[in-house]
Amino acid sequence: ARIGENATSAPEWRGDSIAWLLITPSNKAESAAMLAIKALQLAFNTALFTGIQQTELHYAHYAIGTFYKRHLDRFVVPMHLQARRATESDNSRIISLVFYLNSNWVQSEGGELVIYDADDLHFMRILPELGTMVAFRSEQFPHEVLPAIRARLSLTGWMLAAHG
Repeated sequence: ARIGENATSAPEWRGDSIAWLLITPSNKAESAAMLAIKALQLAFNTALFTGIQQTELHYAHYAIGTFYKRHLDRFVVPMHLQARRATESDNSRIISLVFYLNSNWVQSEGGELVIYDADDLHFMRILPELGTMVAFRSEQFPHEVLPAIRARLSLTGWMLAAHG
């Protein structure tokens, strides 16, 4: 997978392989997932006034021993720099989403998602267990994926606001 403004490969930062979902998938399971996401999007917009317009999702596969170092999914760009950085791909990310696809995961296998709070402490450690969904503000919570002793699978993405 790639990171950053220039979309360069960064194996020292992350080791996942990804495959993007189409906006209108032809697979029944993916279509059902996208309908559920649309309902979640409506709920966030209604209750929290988030302004979410769409969602982008990809499958993420972490091979044994791979990781994703601590990062934010969206950076808040100061107003005076926004025009210069308008091409960034993460500037509309509002909510980060992770849906885990791993059966029978146990803590000793590692692979946790670690989310940090404002005081830079481990706020949460989440096992990648089948049926678990994680949602958090993209610009607010630094997070990382720890190495695991077996392959780790998820459907991961972002709910996006309209592009400015």
